[in-house]
Amino acid sequence: MIQGKIIDFVPLSAIHNEFMVSLLNNQDISFLEGRTEPMVSIEKQDNWYRNSLNSTHQYLIMQPKKDTKPVGYMSMKITDRFSGSALLGIKLPPESQRKGYGLDAVKTLMNHCFFTFNLHRLYTFILDYNEGSQHLFINKCGWRVEGTEKKSIFSRGEYHDRLMLAILREEFVKNETDLFYNPFAS
Repeated sequence: MIQGKIIDFVPLSAIHNEFMVSLLNNQDISFLEGRTEPMVSIEKQDNWYRNSLNSTHQYLIMQPKKDTKPVGYMSMKITDRFSGSALLGIKLPPESQRKGYGLDAVKTLMNHCFFTFNLHRLYTFILDYNEGSQHLFINKCGWRVEGTEKKSIFSRGEYHDRLMLAILREEFVKNETDLFYNPFAS
């Protein structure tokens, strides 16, 4: 278990498959991610979960402290072990937003990636119209936009830009003032 301030991460397991299907089939979440694949059945999710057991990815379920009801999901994929880079992803259903879960989850996973896995750089992709995720990563967690994939995602009849955001460990250490997340905060 990875412990945050208000959430804990537990490994994704088969008991979470119904929750994952609800996230994957939520049209609001799909739009914010630019996902266009058809709806996912519980059988397809079960199959994906069984195949994920051999993956090096970290698939994590967010649970509030003292509760086992999932409130969100994050993934972490180390994309370059030598250079210390990892791709992060987050899914929060609408009922879990604006409660501090996303902020605690991202900062907790950043801490884990930088200080447990000794990674150097984290990155993610966010669509230009996903203002909530941009606010979370840029304004609340100190990430910066590194680039833009112009008109790379087609969703709801239009092409949209996809932003690449990143943060380096030294940026996190310099800017994060909360000792809970940054053991080097002064």
